[in-house]
Amino acid sequence: MKTKLFPVGTFILAVKNIGSVRDGQPGIVTGVVEAPFFFWKRPMYLCTFFGNVKVAMKQSEVTEFNHGHSREQLEEPEDGSLSPAEQMQKIRPLKK
Repeated sequence: MKTKLFPVGTFILAVKNIGSVRDGQPGIVTGVVEAPFFFWKRPMYLCTFFGNVKVAMKQSEVTEFNHGHSREQLEEPEDGSLSPAEQMQKIRPLKK
């Protein structure tokens, strides 16, 4: 059973803490690649998250969510005058 892949340009949220990406951090899909996994390949997303954090994420680590931030906004470097918690509060979408 194949799952539907998000197309490039899809707005996403991280659903897990992965490296420097935090749960709820907004991002955008910038590419899709196939990563080797034992004897088969599985799709992974190339993503850019808030603070210009670029990572490869598995399908289970992201969810589609229109947070309204452009790719240019996500690629801006983090503001050094704010703590990471304050930066996340500044951009965190409301979850219901």
